[in-house]
Amino acid sequence: MTDLKGELAKSERKYKALKSEVDGLVSLTSGSNYESKTKPEVKKQLSEKLAAKREELTKLTASIAEFKKLLPVDTAKQYYTEQVTSYPPP
Repeated sequence: MTDLKGELAKSERKYKALKSEVDGLVSLTSGSNYESKTKPEVKKQLSEKLAAKREELTKLTASIAEFKKLLPVDTAKQYYTEQVTSYPPP
């Protein structure tokens, strides 16, 4: 049997890391000198990388939503209580 609570926690950690990567790429590609100083092949690579990361983020979001649906109410309550009491993260 799958540990839904553990899988949800792992997926949420992965989501945060991936979201940070996407935000960094968006920041990089929206810089003032990006269009004028970046070679076309580098722009293409970054664009493809950003698209792939966004697609992965979309799939991960759907996965997290599915885990949340599958969690029993008591387990979900305990999980979110732990999340709140451990805030801010280390």
